Amino acid sequence: MTENVTIEALDESFHELINENSSAVSTAVNRTDDQDVFVCCFCGKKLKTKSGHRRHEISHSDTEKRRHECKICHKTFADNAHYLGHMNTHIGHKPFKCGKCNKQYTYQGSYKRHLKVCNTLNAKRFQCSMCPKRFDRKDLLTDHVTGKHKKGVAQYHCQVCNKGFRYRSSRSNHTRKKHH
Repeated sequence: MTENVTIEALDESFHELINENSSAVSTAVNRTDDQDVFVCCFCGKKLKTKSGHRRHEISHSDTEKRRHECKICHKTFADNAHYLGHMNTHIGHKPFKCGKCNKQYTYQGSYKRHLKVCNTLNAKRFQCSMCPKRFDRKDLLTDHVTGKHKKGVAQYHCQVCNKGFRYRSSRSNHTRKKHH
């Protein structure tokens, strides 16, 4: 006997499964010892908080709820804020500007994360051992050392075409522009 199951019922079951299991799976499997990172089991994206990880994994099941479509690249978004932030990337608009250091951001979330770091007294606590530069995040120090002190080394590779990059941000820009 075949039972008819609606998309809504499947989606609800998926959400329940993620909510019940994501924290245990994340802690046991996806968390690294040296960083507070949770890795999405669907796409490999690294997130810093358990709640952000759960929200991100649930977003993979919500494709039918993605009502906002980019007319340029056809990427879809569940909410208007993410859609508008995405549109800013196409036109190069960075409406969020830090009053302390004048850095500008396309997305409000990136801007808010920057403000937390910029306003922290010990914001630049990671010292380069090869020069006087300091960084507020360990990954930025790693990028700096790879890019400035290890010439010719391509540490970051595109998962689509395998092109090598010295900086993670260069790989991200390449992937966004060439493969999305």
